[in-house]
Amino acid sequence: MKFSFNKILGFLGIVAAVLCNTGANAQQASHDSVAYDFLVGSWEGRDQTGARGLIRFKSDTTVEIMTADISFRDTVVNRSLIKLFFEVNTRTRPVWLDLVMKANVGKASGWIEIKRMKGILRFLSKDQIEVRLTPEDKERYGSFDSELFEEEESMILTRRKERPIYSSL
Repeated sequence: MKFSFNKILGFLGIVAAVLCNTGANAQQASHDSVAYDFLVGSWEGRDQTGARGLIRFKSDTTVEIMTADISFRDTVVNRSLIKLFFEVNTRTRPVWLDLVMKANVGKASGWIEIKRMKGILRFLSKDQIEVRLTPEDKERYGSFDSELFEEEESMILTRRKERPIYSSL
């Protein structure tokens, strides 16, 4: 299966159906501050179909994904707030990067995990990363070794230089 922004957005599109499943468990993200701080910001690239997209990792560990056709930001489904979070584990080799969809169905219950997209991450430079998300029906990939998968399943993202809102005079 080719890695594409549409693959990620397709994963996100199942929110309404998954929300009907009340058997989801709440989970806490382990916090690796160096990796989180490194990832915070906007990363853009092209998928194997040529579509451009942007993934924004925010300091509150939420994620926004945007393409020319579709975007995923915080949304409300059936009166539940849905957010996409990211989790990083640098204690593993390769580094794990998971996109985790969570719902806040009520103040008392907190965030409930409803879907997880597992992936791996490689830091190529301070402004470039390689991401490889695993198809839902497979175990998490354990390597970037091109012999073990088709290279089209990876995506290289480049940090987008953010423009300041106000410029100095």
